[in-house]
Amino acid sequence: MARVGDRFRAGIVLTLMKRTWRAFAVLFLFLPTPLALAGSFSISPIGWRQANGSEVRDDTREIIVNPPLFKLGPGEQQLVRIASRMGAPTENEAAYRVVFTEIVPRDVATTQPGFRFALAMDIPVYIEPVAKADAAPVRFSAERRASGLSVTAENPGNVHYRIVNAEFAAAGRVLKKFGTIVVLPKSSMVFELPAVPPGTSAIHLSADDGASHPVSIDIAVSP
Repeated sequence: MARVGDRFRAGIVLTLMKRTWRAFAVLFLFLPTPLALAGSFSISPIGWRQANGSEVRDDTREIIVNPPLFKLGPGEQQLVRIASRMGAPTENEAAYRVVFTEIVPRDVATTQPGFRFALAMDIPVYIEPVAKADAAPVRFSAERRASGLSVTAENPGNVHYRIVNAEFAAAGRVLKKFGTIVVLPKSSMVFELPAVPPGTSAIHLSADDGASHPVSIDIAVSP
């Protein structure tokens, strides 16, 4: 059991229990004390996959959350259970998202003019496969296009790949930064970058693996 916070940004990994072939996780949602208003929250599980280099989200009934609705006051905690209806995936890790959304009443009185923003949190959930985890090296490639540079990251392994604080650079110039990059198993993601000067043969990716280990990759640029 733990509070939902920075540690859950990397996601929750569910390991299926041998006896029941169901997975579950228990966590606390914690509303920081400085927030003066109590809130009502809904929780929605979403299917998550990657196709044609982009993320795709689908409705799903494969994940159960309990309770799906609750109220939370400043400084209070709420126990939330997340479970899988499905058996363990055979070969590849399964991926989902669990979205916590604050329900803001339309008739709430405000003392100051302006907008009232709803709190929201989106947490990845991964279910381990029966097969042994194979974190194969992700393959990066870069291709010139009329609009700039297109970088493809392909994950041949059976578990997800995740890096944070990712930075693409060429000739000492930062091209683009990404807070987090996740490539699901047997999937690929495409990242669009600005154009690089003619004659550039490679770009560099620097990042962190989320466990304070640096990641440094040179990516060849196609002619």
